[in-house]
Amino acid sequence: MTKQSRTDEALWMAVQDLDRELLDPGVPTDVIDAAARSIGLDPHAVRAEGRALAAAAFERKRRGWMTAAREKIALLREKAKATTKYAEMGKQMLLEELERWRQHPAIGGEVRAAFRNRKPEESSEDDLRALLEEIERVAAMHEADAEKGGGGDGG
Repeated sequence: MTKQSRTDEALWMAVQDLDRELLDPGVPTDVIDAAARSIGLDPHAVRAEGRALAAAAFERKRRGWMTAAREKIALLREKAKATTKYAEMGKQMLLEELERWRQHPAIGGEVRAAFRNRKPEESSEDDLRALLEEIERVAAMHEADAEKGGGGDGG
């Protein structure tokens, strides 16, 4: 990029010496090119490097949601590993676990809504297990949102 090899510090000092008026978008390109050449820079190489830097920054910003999503998925998977073993529980233990979740401040309303037309005791063990596993997933999402400052609204 430079005609002669310069240290990063020497190059930075030369760039700082450029006239601040060159940053005005109305300044003609040939004036900017001449100023860059005067400090030993190739204007075409500087532009190419600037475009590449801007493209990389834009791509990081564009894909930023993917990084956040991957982090959230990893967190939820880690929490899912720590779930209770409902397969080993009998119906009475499942009902007790369901009652514990019914008292939970963030999840309790969802549990009560699941049984608005019937009693939990009327459900099969498999239905109770499936519901409890779903409740744990919802609770993990609430916790993940709360840890990230999302307010715990699940999305």
